[in-house]
Amino acid sequence: MKITLKIIKIFFINFILLCLSFSFVNSVDYELGDDGVTGPLRIVVSPNFNIDLYHSAYNSNLYYNTNSRYNVLNYDNISGSRLKHKSTSNMDLLSHSQNGNQITTVAKAQDLILTQVVTYQIGMSKYYMEFNILNNGTTNVSNIMFGTGGDTYFADSDSSRSYFNPTLGMIYLKNANAETSGIMGLYGVGSTPISGYYGGSYSESDNWLYNEGYGNFSNPSFVDAGYNVRWNNDSTLIPGDSWTIYAEEQVTGPDKIQVISPGRVSTFIKNEINYTFTILNFEDIDSNFNFLISSSNDWDISIDITSLFIASGSSAEVVVGITIPQNVSVNTTDILKLIAISDVSGNNNSNYVSTYYQVHDLSSLNYEFNFGNISENSSSFFNINFSLRKEPTTDVNVSFDNDLIFNFIENEFIFNTNNWNITQSLEFNIINNYIMEIKFVYLFKILINNNIFIILLFRHYRAYNSCMNPSRVRGALRLPQHPGLQLLSPFRLWIAINLTIYYLI
Repeated sequence: MKITLKIIKIFFINFILLCLSFSFVNSVDYELGDDGVTGPLRIVVSPNFNIDLYHSAYNSNLYYNTNSRYNVLNYDNISGSRLKHKSTSNMDLLSHSQNGNQITTVAKAQDLILTQVVTYQIGMSKYYMEFNILNNGTTNVSNIMFGTGGDTYFADSDSSRSYFNPTLGMIYLKNANAETSGIMGLYGVGSTPISGYYGGSYSESDNWLYNEGYGNFSNPSFVDAGYNVRWNNDSTLIPGDSWTIYAEEQVTGPDKIQVISPGRVSTFIKNEINYTFTILNFEDIDSNFNFLISSSNDWDISIDITSLFIASGSSAEVVVGITIPQNVSVNTTDILKLIAISDVSGNNNSNYVSTYYQVHDLSSLNYEFNFGNISENSSSFFNINFSLRKEPTTDVNVSFDNDLIFNFIENEFIFNTNNWNITQSLEFNIINNYIMEIKFVYLFKILINNNIFIILLFRHYRAYNSCMNPSRVRGALRLPQHPGLQLLSPFRLWIAINLTIYYLI
């Protein structure tokens, strides 16, 4: 426990008032997992974001020492200077706490605040990470790079080699002997796949991440490997906006049959999700493999193939589908299990992936229309800028210079006054678990002097991906020519709409 003592002297008449101000920042390590029965992982998170990782099949930390795992956060400030921060050296700790199966660490890196949330569910061979980067300053920052990883000590031996699995987007390590070690892998999850990876010399890997070397690199011939992954955000982060990254690290025990599972999916959509498992055959013989699948909640599941030939030293992929039922409760987690069984040796291994059905995450989409002064027989084109904000709300607010009556009817907003009738409709088209298309259609019917109608039609189309938060998007509003349109006098229309939409994390 670190205690900061501030002494402030206040002079008032002939007295000196001594004020003591205490601030407490927890500096202890917190642990997740390994209840002594089921395991298999134990995760120790330090206040400097370092993660010590243990697996019940191995005797020692899977990272070289307690400062070998770290985060790097680099960005450009408004003056164009490149600022670089490493969690084990130049970040200022704000808080470090544990709540159930989650450990949250928050630190400041000049203009940015980095929040790391580590989550682990007992029995799983992987743990889940969420990194949120908030612009807490007063100016824009841009070209943000975030990375994580470090120098490993996998399976009680400094002899691992690095490989890359393009299907899973995973950089992973394994030792030469499958009987004494499994795999250790790091990868992005869902809507935030990694932008780059490095596996090989731990010192070069560290330098690649901190100094932002280009390209991707994996060197299977280098022994004693470390690994790092990174994400790049080329957009500008305005004050108050944030960027969230999701990742997992997976460790399996020693076995000549390895089953590597994909990253978990968090969703509010009740549909089918397909997961791709990778099967590695390290046995000395070719074999036909049979597959068994199960759902912890007995959700509907399917598999693209129930039996598959895999040669010795080769790998294959199996796609398993799971359907979220219509009657599912919010905040429900399902564990999907796949077992691979060799026909020849009879040996088998398994792995899991979790599906999390969550409550809707609401994010406000704020934007403003300004038509300006419209003159007689004019035709105008206006650009509209708007950006996502993390301000949960369920309200839709519309303001005019005169009073409005507001009604909400399903997906349609209708506004009525003596002189106005405005209809807005929404269409949602789910592309997959991370992207949706949104269409906004506005129909304005305006009565002027009881005999002139002006009809404006605005249509905005946006494909939204949750990894682009904050997202800067542009729309357009066009006032079409109308041969019979005659405005008796210029008028000004101003509309501000705070619209709630749903998006995935």
